[in-house]
Amino acid sequence: MACGKTETAKINITASFSSEGPFTEGVPESFQHEVGDAFDVELKKLGFSADMLKSVKLKTATAKTTDSLGFDDFSSCTLSMLSGGKEKAKTIAVKNPLEKGQKSVSLQVSGDVDLAEHLKSKDKFLVMDLNALKDRENPFAAEMGMEFEVEIKK
Repeated sequence: MACGKTETAKINITASFSSEGPFTEGVPESFQHEVGDAFDVELKKLGFSADMLKSVKLKTATAKTTDSLGFDDFSSCTLSMLSGGKEKAKTIAVKNPLEKGQKSVSLQVSGDVDLAEHLKSKDKFLVMDLNALKDRENPFAAEMGMEFEVEIKK
């Protein structure tokens, strides 16, 4: 077995999520964000390409909202990644329960989930699921800031 050289780097991206509502009590609402070229652009800035990815792990995920109620109308937040490839959607971060009065929450990341195959795919998406505590008619928007650790094959 040949041993290749690898290099580790960090990549930060932000995803925006929004929904006009309505939200129904007890029913998860899924927000989707197409990652598109955002991850690839950051890789390219470091001098790498997606085909060089050996592994990718989410290190941090922080959801922020400017909603006047913060996350008060929701009980939990789950972040998943899916792609147009053969890989199944993978849950990569969770916050349950969401504390009252918060406009910024750090999710607990699933640090052992390798996202390289998802991020090599042309079509890649992040999905944020929020579970409503009560019926809500108002729209809701949030941003998810994420830091990934990438291992590159050289």
